[in-house]
Amino acid sequence: MKKDKKLMRMKLPVLVLMLSCACCYQLAGQDTSRVSVFFAGDIMQHESQLISARTDTVAPYSYDFDSWFMFVGEDISASDVAIGNLEVPLGGPPYSGYPRFCAPDELASSARDAGFDILLLANNHCLDRFKRGVVRTVRTLDSLKIPHTGVFADTVSRDASYPLLFEKNGMKFALLNYTYGTNGIAATAPNFINTIDTAQIKKDIDKAKASCPDIIIACMHWGVEYRFMPEESQRRCADFLLRHGVQVVIGSHPHVVQPMEMRYGPDGKANGVVVYSLGNYISGQKTIDTQGGAWVKVDFVRAKDGRAEIENCSYGLVWVWKPTGPDGRVKFRLIPVAKAERGFFPLSAPEKARMDAFARNARNVLEKNNIGIKEYKN
Repeated sequence: MKKDKKLMRMKLPVLVLMLSCACCYQLAGQDTSRVSVFFAGDIMQHESQLISARTDTVAPYSYDFDSWFMFVGEDISASDVAIGNLEVPLGGPPYSGYPRFCAPDELASSARDAGFDILLLANNHCLDRFKRGVVRTVRTLDSLKIPHTGVFADTVSRDASYPLLFEKNGMKFALLNYTYGTNGIAATAPNFINTIDTAQIKKDIDKAKASCPDIIIACMHWGVEYRFMPEESQRRCADFLLRHGVQVVIGSHPHVVQPMEMRYGPDGKANGVVVYSLGNYISGQKTIDTQGGAWVKVDFVRAKDGRAEIENCSYGLVWVWKPTGPDGRVKFRLIPVAKAERGFFPLSAPEKARMDAFARNARNVLEKNNIGIKEYKN
């Protein structure tokens, strides 16, 4: 966790201020030539996680999710901007896990306090609590001063705030977010959900370009669950996005990791990043390959000619450790795999064996298929 929670929370107002201003703000003493952006996969809340987060023994319950992130907060906050996929609506009580998710507001505030600056909402569970869930999720995140995108209360708010623009260290970013679908639940007017429609995406990219960003990022909820390799539709969509001006494509939904690619221009310089799936960041899923996932950090640098370029991209693996607490309940703790492998955490022999199996399988996929993107073992 960040060492100073007040310092963590100061990061957000600065970002919100930048989002609302036409001019470019530059904070004194900051490096104006570099920006690092951290991406995490699916932030989920299954029933087992909900029960674990209760702070009361009888209803009505209060919830505390801070401990989920206590061992990864430093990794999140080490980057200038951190973005995660919130795959649960904040629809108010009663709360629930799969198949129709609904999380307490405390999950969002804990993600913010862990260092997340922006939350993505366009995913197949965003309509699990229908119209009320959409409206309440948006309003709650606004009240918590957490920038978000992908799901909108109405088209007026979409027109006014999409693409999501943010600025850091003198670099301007445009963020896009789409989902393949919403589990067969149709949006109720005036709600608007960004779905993958290339004609609409092209219009959104053109609108983003009109704001003259240095970098355009597209976060896509796509693919087939539990498959380690991307579908041809994912590859075609990624190529479409890059061809039309997106530089970074980050995927989610399969709940397992999929390959990552650095793309290069004719001059041999990196000009694009495609991550087909980061897998789960934190969830209550129980199979070896879904109990962990990956994060990706993309570093941008201002070149001598003034253009922003991709300097580097690296990934790390995370694992959901589930120790039993003094009260007999299972706890959920996100831990960096590289640190766990060096003995930083008191995993039992069975827990260590499961984590090792996850890491072995994930690295088998990523080390064999990645192009130009290597693991950062912090």
